[in-house]
Amino acid sequence: MSDSGELMKKADALLERYRRARAPSPDPAIPVLTEVVEAAPPHADPTPAVAGAGTRTALSEKELDQLAARLREQVRAAVDAQLRAALGAPFEQRLETYVRAALDAVAAQMRNDLEALVHQAVAEATQRAAAELRQSIPPRA
Repeated sequence: MSDSGELMKKADALLERYRRARAPSPDPAIPVLTEVVEAAPPHADPTPAVAGAGTRTALSEKELDQLAARLREQVRAAVDAQLRAALGAPFEQRLETYVRAALDAVAAQMRNDLEALVHQAVAEATQRAAAELRQSIPPRA
């Protein structure tokens, strides 16, 4: 029991050290993964209040789909730009290295397969020629 108690004390100390060392969120309105966020009460309206919301009607399914498509495209474009900027040349160099290695492996395998096929074809041709030669020689009496 003392071993598990000591282990729990060490785990608590480690967690407390992590909590103290953790940097606060740049914007207190944005929760971080380690914070508990209270859910809205079940009877509350899930749509946020927007100025002038009373004058606008709800979006139709078609408008929602178009909005989702535009948002998806904007996020994809932003992520693509971020990835290209972050990965850039180092990724392309690594990719080139991987492609070269894969092509070398494929070429070696093709060489081995071709060599085996040629060996098999030569063996079959040799056997056929030997059989034909045996048939052409008259038997000895």
